[in-house]
Amino acid sequence: MKGDLESLSDRERETLRLLGRGHDAKSIAAALGLSVHTVNERLRDVRRKLGVSSSREAARLLLAQEAGPEPPNKLGDEEIGVAGPRAEGAYPFRAHRSATGARRPLTYAAIGVVMLAMLVPVLIALPLGGSKAPAPVDVSRPAQSMVNPPSLFAPADYPAEALSRRSHGSTTYRLRVSEAGRASSCDIERSSGSAALDQATCQVMLSRSRFRPALDAAGRPVPDNFVGTIRWILPE
Repeated sequence: MKGDLESLSDRERETLRLLGRGHDAKSIAAALGLSVHTVNERLRDVRRKLGVSSSREAARLLLAQEAGPEPPNKLGDEEIGVAGPRAEGAYPFRAHRSATGARRPLTYAAIGVVMLAMLVPVLIALPLGGSKAPAPVDVSRPAQSMVNPPSLFAPADYPAEALSRRSHGSTTYRLRVSEAGRASSCDIERSSGSAALDQATCQVMLSRSRFRPALDAAGRPVPDNFVGTIRWILPE
């Protein structure tokens, strides 16, 4: 099945990622600037390549492959739409023009040597700040992201306010991950200089991220912190 997955094109992969996040053909078409017919044709080609009868099964297989068997806890710089790689993992992305109403193809950038992904961001008011949770005690395995963070974002997520102001920069965030593997709070460790970009960073991570919870020495789930940096880059 790995060979079949590797035969998928970048456009087929982006379509499956959106489907895996719960989108239907109509919302995928709106996000990618395509017709519903084109989306359905693309999903039909995917099912044929993978030999599956369900498009959602194909999406599950892709996300499972991209997540890996046991992704490490990521700390350090990430690019737009990429959560948590350490300082050595920096992967630039650019915003999709559709966020400003223009219609043009999606822009891609290489994520290291592993995959290509869409840029992402989100505009929703989010209270920032608050007390910073202390590091957990006696954590034998840190909290780990269950999916590759690029699949958490959609092209229309770049904040409209940030686009109109031509705002860009890097936002470093800290998530508090509960014993259930859900992000319960988000603090900005280092601002991008744009409140809209900082709010979008936290909103995406709080609403869409899922984690394998941290474990203590006895193997019991415990709270943990997850830190990363998102770089926001304006479209050319």
